[in-house]
Amino acid sequence: MNPAPASVLDLWEAGLPRTPAARALLLLEAAGETEAGGWTVGRSHLALLGTYCGTGRGLEALADCPACGAVLDVAVDPGALAGGGAESVTVADGEYAVTARPPTMGDLEALSPTDDVESLRRQLLARSVVEATIAGEAVPADELPSHVVDRVEAALDQADPAADLQLALACPECEATWSDSLDPLLFAWSAVEGAARRLATDVHTLAHAYGWSEGEILALSPFRRHLYLSAVQS
Repeated sequence: MNPAPASVLDLWEAGLPRTPAARALLLLEAAGETEAGGWTVGRSHLALLGTYCGTGRGLEALADCPACGAVLDVAVDPGALAGGGAESVTVADGEYAVTARPPTMGDLEALSPTDDVESLRRQLLARSVVEATIAGEAVPADELPSHVVDRVEAALDQADPAADLQLALACPECEATWSDSLDPLLFAWSAVEGAARRLATDVHTLAHAYGWSEGEILALSPFRRHLYLSAVQS
């Protein structure tokens, strides 16, 4: 994605105060994905990586070994991450039968950021459950026992593997192995923030040198902006 310079700055500014889910939707909508609110979390994760990080180049990150504290350089190929999944799952446990769909980005956006973890878990389950019965009689999702909830959540995790992207890591120093989560929004937002900060620096430099307005500078083509920056810095 190569949005206009002004759009990058607007996107960065608009996303700063938002919750992670709302920020992810903002980024997807800026890329033209107006229906992203109905996408599964996994589909949204892969779209964020593909749009803002590119599937043709690796992602680079640092990870701390939990055993010895060594810092690892981690490279990830976005194209190799697991995708796919199922549109719904059905779990039978004793007299309970539950049909649920994987949570969407719209479901996450609707959650209150001030609620505690258990409350958020139950809210998300309630939004995901399509039908729940006990001995054939309908039962509200918030009345499901914990062992049934656990099984439904496990089934939903399997149905949308990209919702929680886990990396298998190994420490070259102590040979410890563990898994760690990859946050696609963190990489996508870092790409936007980095581009916006570079543009802001360009605007500052050229405005100081030539007295041009932000709009005039951002209206320049990347080639001409680079040309003028080279002249100023030479």
